[in-house]
Amino acid sequence: VGDSPLFLFRDNVIHRLNEDHSLTPYLDQLLAFGKINKDEYQTDARHNQVTSVLMGEDIPKIDVCNDGFQLLDGDILLAASDGLETLPPDAIADMCSNNGNSSIATLLIDAVIDCGARHQDNTTVIAVKV
Repeated sequence: VGDSPLFLFRDNVIHRLNEDHSLTPYLDQLLAFGKINKDEYQTDARHNQVTSVLMGEDIPKIDVCNDGFQLLDGDILLAASDGLETLPPDAIADMCSNNGNSSIATLLIDAVIDCGARHQDNTTVIAVKV
């Protein structure tokens, strides 16, 4: 629910397991179709608007994997806040592949801070290595 990603790192590839319930995918489409330019895209405040949230009421949209899947030895699950998405997926994958499980979350958070993304207000990461 919301804009917090859940990632699976397997075989040196990062996979997002849930949808982004913010307006960012909509803004991505506007940019792709030329309805807004890159500057408008980067400064649009709607990136932070979520379409589904936990607020004690009915939840409009929930990602549920009914089929499930088996975790394999060496898999890494990352549960994070949207701040992690200020990093490119290949950078996230690199940090997962080159470090022990105890330092992955710290390295990712430090990388988000170091990139100095505008309007980035928080990052939380939980890393679980199978």
